[in-house]
Amino acid sequence: MLEHPRAIRSDLSEVRADVRDIKVRVTNIEEQIGYLHSAVAGLNRRLDRHEDRLGRIKTQMGLVDGGFREAASEFKHD
Repeated sequence: MLEHPRAIRSDLSEVRADVRDIKVRVTNIEEQIGYLHSAVAGLNRRLDRHEDRLGRIKTQMGLVDGGFREAASEFKHD
């Protein structure tokens, strides 16, 4: 009669240990996702700077399309 409650307690202890392990793993995954979000944001900032620089280079070389160049020249005259 006492064997069943002991077996249940033993199983429950194993389940608790497994849940603790899962919580640690989930926390690690959440930390890694946060790191990845930060890394992607940093890459986006760098891409934005490169796009700005490329735009300036294209403007200086006269490689921008006519409509934009005309609008830019009108803006400069004001």
